[in-house]
Amino acid sequence: MAERKEHAVTDNLEAWFEQLFKDPYTSYLDCTEFQVDLFETQHSIIVEAWLKELEVDEIEIVRENSTLFINLYNHEQNCKRSRKIEFPFTLTNRVLSTKLEQSILEITISKASSSSPHSAIYRLQRKK
Repeated sequence: MAERKEHAVTDNLEAWFEQLFKDPYTSYLDCTEFQVDLFETQHSIIVEAWLKELEVDEIEIVRENSTLFINLYNHEQNCKRSRKIEFPFTLTNRVLSTKLEQSILEITISKASSSSPHSAIYRLQRKK
């Protein structure tokens, strides 16, 4: 039974990745907002946001049910850029970690659910 459930999750992820990469709106947002790449490992999904050319002083990551919001703020210019990613599973009970290194924001989301509560909002300050 557990093996069948694991195959269903994997099949859903494969279909989701295929749909996401074929969506022309995804490419449009990569050009107009900021580029986002997604990778799958055995135990996690990795979201990379490319911030190299952007003047950003605050990064906000929000998870709401199965949706991940990445909001970039430049308070000095009163500017906000956003990306929204819909996952084929709920993010509420998933372990999420963030890392900002060399203008690449990396968000790692565990595939396995966790029983402990997790923050819904993460904020990072970008050093100038």
